[in-house]
Amino acid sequence: MELFLIKGNREIATARVNESYNRLKSKGFIKEVGMIEYVTGNCLEGKKILSVRIEEKVNGKPLSLTNWRLAMEEVPYTADMKVCADGQGRYVALMLKKRLDNDNTIDDDSIYRQVTVPTEMDVIEFIMLKNIGESWAYKDFKNTNISSGNSFLDRLDDMAKEYDLKNQIVYDFATLGTGNLTCALARKLYGKSKELNPNIKLNDELINRTVNLLNIIKDHPILAKDRISTRFSGGLKKFYKDNEITNPNDVYSVIRAITSDVWKELFIAERGTSAEAEKYAEGLTKIYERINLQEPATVAPFRIEAAAV
Repeated sequence: MELFLIKGNREIATARVNESYNRLKSKGFIKEVGMIEYVTGNCLEGKKILSVRIEEKVNGKPLSLTNWRLAMEEVPYTADMKVCADGQGRYVALMLKKRLDNDNTIDDDSIYRQVTVPTEMDVIEFIMLKNIGESWAYKDFKNTNISSGNSFLDRLDDMAKEYDLKNQIVYDFATLGTGNLTCALARKLYGKSKELNPNIKLNDELINRTVNLLNIIKDHPILAKDRISTRFSGGLKKFYKDNEITNPNDVYSVIRAITSDVWKELFIAERGTSAEAEKYAEGLTKIYERINLQEPATVAPFRIEAAAV
């Protein structure tokens, strides 16, 4: 049976496929342990459907367990196509066994079972819920393009894509002065296994503040993407809390006041180490103190302005 994959299901990890291959080679396919499940029908309309094949890596070496890759290509939806809902790693492992061992288990229809997506449920959400017992990485959820159930979190995730930053960085910017929103918590929100903690206050005002911060950083003369890490955003949260900041303009001014010289002075760790959140918080506090002491010559050679809110 030929199965297709669907964009939005979890990524296929080579290591997990190889583990499945080794189990299949040792024990065979045991249907009682778990059949490969698929969906079909109009629940797939409008989704990105992918054909998949095994091929050698581009290195001139023959196909082997250590020299294979998965090639995928988007194909148009048809009413009779079958898409893997559970067991895509085992399916790919069976593809490997056919290529490497001339094993035709993949063609045995008895190892497959059709499952039905409940009415009014999105097929991606259905697949996600079927696999929730296995540990999904947060990137798996980000690829689903379904709602977390919290419109503010959805907007933050959209910002992370738009500004090409890690989601945790955007979460930290959004929660200055409030609770900690982590990717681990967001994963549970997407999995509908947890609600947003009440100490995390997300609202339009914080969303607008986040947009302002992201735009200031995007236009900043020295804050390139590689300098904006989760350690930096974590340090910004600590700075905000430690100094009991209430006016977002103070944060905007501190960020704008970072120059190359200031960065070298305050944020470069000792050789062989990397600056942690604590060091960033300390450096941001020093800039804040200099601004309050009216030392613009030390802080920055350009005018500090408050961002529009």
